[in-house]
Amino acid sequence: MQDLNLPPLIFNRRIEIGIENFYKEFSGFALSYEISISKHKRIEDSWIQEDITIRSIGKRKDKTYKGFEIVLNRIPGIVNKRNGKAIIGFNHIFVFKIPRYYPYRLDKVKIYCKTPLLHPRCSSNREMPVCYIVNGEIDRIIGDIIFNVLLKPDLVKPPSLYKDSDWGLNIEIMKWYQDLNPQKVFEYMLTRWISFYKVLPTGIPDITEKIKPKVTFL
Repeated sequence: MQDLNLPPLIFNRRIEIGIENFYKEFSGFALSYEISISKHKRIEDSWIQEDITIRSIGKRKDKTYKGFEIVLNRIPGIVNKRNGKAIIGFNHIFVFKIPRYYPYRLDKVKIYCKTPLLHPRCSSNREMPVCYIVNGEIDRIIGDIIFNVLLKPDLVKPPSLYKDSDWGLNIEIMKWYQDLNPQKVFEYMLTRWISFYKVLPTGIPDITEKIKPKVTFL
């Protein structure tokens, strides 16, 4: 694959532009809910923002990025399950590793969840990549990680809705997710995220009665 390698400067710049594009896209998504998030700051090989911080995990001999650590704050995800209830936490760390021949063979990008997360496509083994095929460049990779934590159905792909989909790496959580209604679970997670920034209007239910008894918070 040597002939597919971009020159180091172009390789790195393409990734840096992707990160900048992600922050623009995420800010636009937040604005669609009338939420204004703080602007990120770049310090060397880190992009720092109160909700989502992205840091390089190192460079190769030719100075190209090896990959990145993503630190998520205020993003609700299932971190445990106790007495039939899902425990919701809000701080998560992921690492994704980029092959030298990026952006070719995006399926070779490996994503690892480094903090507890009960997710249909994550193993409890922190050294095992998540069961997810990357379908875009850096901005899409980071966005998909966030919306996977939020359990967005078209990313989790439960077999009840996607006939060609598998059961992932955690069958128990996949069944729990399907039984509760994937779209309603995602809407619930989304309202929990929104509630960090503004008070939800009264009279608008943020969860269904079916989901409410099944979750609690750290």
